[in-house]
Amino acid sequence: MLKRAVLITGAAPYLGGPSTWLPLRQAAPDLTFVEIDTLDFADAVNVAEACRQAILDAAHGAACVIAHNTAAKPAIEALAGMDRAVPLVLLSPMLVQRRTPALQIVRSVVATSIGKQILNSLARSKHVRLLNDRQFVKKQIALLVAGAYITDAMLEEAAKRVADPRTERSVERTAEVVLAITDPIDPAIDAKVHRTVVAGNSPLDQKTAARMPATILPDVWSAPMIEAPQSVARVLRELL
Repeated sequence: MLKRAVLITGAAPYLGGPSTWLPLRQAAPDLTFVEIDTLDFADAVNVAEACRQAILDAAHGAACVIAHNTAAKPAIEALAGMDRAVPLVLLSPMLVQRRTPALQIVRSVVATSIGKQILNSLARSKHVRLLNDRQFVKKQIALLVAGAYITDAMLEEAAKRVADPRTERSVERTAEVVLAITDPIDPAIDAKVHRTVVAGNSPLDQKTAARMPATILPDVWSAPMIEAPQSVARVLRELL
């Protein structure tokens, strides 16, 4: 029986559908993959908790969990609560590990009623533009994926996800999600989970590599599962 790997990216709505993970599926046919789509949490009472629980449920019996971007924190928190150790592969993770004065100021502003209203209003305006401008959608994907790797299928899928009613509902919770992402992970929980980090050359990835051991893929920007699926597959085989 094929070993099962759990996949999740926090970069919704631009990434997270089948096209996001197809290159890795093709590069690792010796594994079976289960995808978690964060758009499914649009109506959850607590988005962050729903994400953690989904990862925890899917991780039971899995050989590993593969988390991209902002999915790093909920993946670590979920696996830290398991009775058995499940290997975690973080791809270009966005993970806040300490609270800085600048970060605290940002969080304090976002947490206010006015701050939430402004942030959600900006998110609604951006969503309208995404709905009406396919090139803008492509530019947003390019923040994570090098242009040469953005396929027509990926762009079409991203456009459909932008138009998905779940995205519209998620937009109204932008402030909540930002607060969850910028809340530093508990060091005690962070220390419980062994992780393998694979990163590229984006500014965020460079900062990540400076803070934690990581395998740097020179030809990758910030989406290794799309830009270097064979390299990620090799990491998985070595790990498993």
